[in-house]
Amino acid sequence: MKEYDDYSAKEQQQLAVCQRLISEKSYLSQEEI
Repeated sequence: MKEYDDYSAKEQQQLAVCQRLISEKSYLSQEEI
């Protein structure tokens, strides 16, 4: 079960990074308009 928790934490971190990149991208594209 420990491995699963580790994997879950890593996945959560990746999701957070992806969401941050997406929000930064949309923020930049909004500035371009």
